[in-house]
Amino acid sequence: MKKISIRAYLFGGFSFVIALYLILTLSIHFATGNLEASAQSIFTQDDPVVVSALSLKSAVRRFDEDSARYIISPTGNLQAASAQTQQTDLALLNADVAAVNRAIATSNAQYAARLRADMREFQSALNNYQSQFGNALMDTATGQQKAALSIWRSINVETLIAPLQEMTSLAEHSRNVSLANYEAFMTRTNLIELIGSIITILISLAIGLIMPLMISRAFEQLVAWAKRMGDGDFRAFHGIIPRSRESSMMTESFQKLREAVSSLMNVIQASAQELSASSQELGSTTTEIARASMNLAEVSSRVTESADRQSQETLRVEEQISTLTRLIEAVHSHTTDTAKLATQLVEQTETGREHVALSAKRIAMLQANSEISVTRTVSLQDKSAQIGQIVGLIEEIAEQTNLLALNAAIEAARAGEHGRGFAVVADEVRQLAENSREATAKIEKMIREIRAQAEESVQSAREDFRSAAASTQAMEEVTAVFETLSHAVTALAKTSDAVSTSAGEMTTSAMRVKDAISSVDTLAQRVATSITEVSATAQEQTAAMEEIAATSTALSSHAQSLHEQSTTFQI
Repeated sequence: MKKISIRAYLFGGFSFVIALYLILTLSIHFATGNLEASAQSIFTQDDPVVVSALSLKSAVRRFDEDSARYIISPTGNLQAASAQTQQTDLALLNADVAAVNRAIATSNAQYAARLRADMREFQSALNNYQSQFGNALMDTATGQQKAALSIWRSINVETLIAPLQEMTSLAEHSRNVSLANYEAFMTRTNLIELIGSIITILISLAIGLIMPLMISRAFEQLVAWAKRMGDGDFRAFHGIIPRSRESSMMTESFQKLREAVSSLMNVIQASAQELSASSQELGSTTTEIARASMNLAEVSSRVTESADRQSQETLRVEEQISTLTRLIEAVHSHTTDTAKLATQLVEQTETGREHVALSAKRIAMLQANSEISVTRTVSLQDKSAQIGQIVGLIEEIAEQTNLLALNAAIEAARAGEHGRGFAVVADEVRQLAENSREATAKIEKMIREIRAQAEESVQSAREDFRSAAASTQAMEEVTAVFETLSHAVTALAKTSDAVSTSAGEMTTSAMRVKDAISSVDTLAQRVATSITEVSATAQEQTAAMEEIAATSTALSSHAQSLHEQSTTFQI
């Protein structure tokens, strides 16, 4: 049965370790395989930001080339064809700008802010480009070809290309960093898998070597315990038993046997010691009682003498009680005065508490006004934010108006002489859009200043609110102090009344004590008579105690012998 159980333990341990190793290995392989497939699918695709930025760069160059042909074209037919191409290029340019913004929104958060900054720089350069191109169109529409060419040569398209080039480089850098992080993660995963395999092998070897050693140590320890019990040593076992089913059962049986025998021997030793101690105590007690009986006779004569002296002391006590009565009457007078003063103090305390309550109400009103001020200032901040949103909308409308003016200028140029008046109107609209954008910028600056001042007002009002709250708390604490003082003074008044009443009762009690002392004198004389009878009884009791002392000595001898026999066992 033992061999079967040990083999079962060994087989179960090895099976558990192998199963755990297989589960961990398969889980790691499955997870890393899926991760590697996902990473390959991600890194083999082109970055959306790079693709959209390159497309936008091509659209900018195409728009610039078509614009150049439009400005330089010598005839109206070529200008009309260039204007049609330019309309298409402008639509493609806007579509590419929207695609870049969408790609940035889904890009890495670490680089999204820098990408948005590059996009804002590109948008600003594009607006400047379109403004200068619009001026050139106006000159072309009015027949001022040289002025248009001069403006066109001053336009630098590289200011549009530079932000796009920066965006492309930044997106490529982000992709390279992500690839490096992925490779580092895969390296750590492979290292963890290798360490797990090594640990599993070491655990298997440890189980195979330690299990037999634990079983053999268990039986050696049990044999040593059995030998100790055979020699009469039933003290607690302190060996370390390796855990198995057989060793646990054997250990439990040995422990129960040791505990049963130890309990029996403890009871025997305790009973023997208790019997010996009781017999010795009985002998000592009987000796003391005999001695006390002998002393009782001597004490009886002394008590008789004390009774005579007590009669004399009784007279002195009566005189002292008379003096005590006079002192109690004086205490009664003083406590009455104290009660009156306590009543006056209670009234003054109530007046102070009313003043504190009035101050607390005023502070509460100040606190409420501070809270209203904070609420109104926060409302002003919210309305300023709403105005800021409206200003942003106006700025967007101005940009769209500028774009429409540019398109109108293109159409006027394509119309030739018939569109010259329309071109002048488009230029005025564009100037109006520029003025609107400048005005909205000033309004936005003023709104920021208003919001900053409102924030300072909110902070100041909140500080006032906290100060009022602290003052309210202090007033509450002062009110609590007045309340405590009022209770204490009221209690003092009640105590003074009680002391006054008690003083009157003590006067009555003193008179009663005086009468009781007279009765004590009579009883003392009776006690002297009874003491004489007690002395005779004590002599008879002394003889009986001598016989009990002899019996207790013999009992103590037998108890000592039983204790010596039980100490041969070690418990």
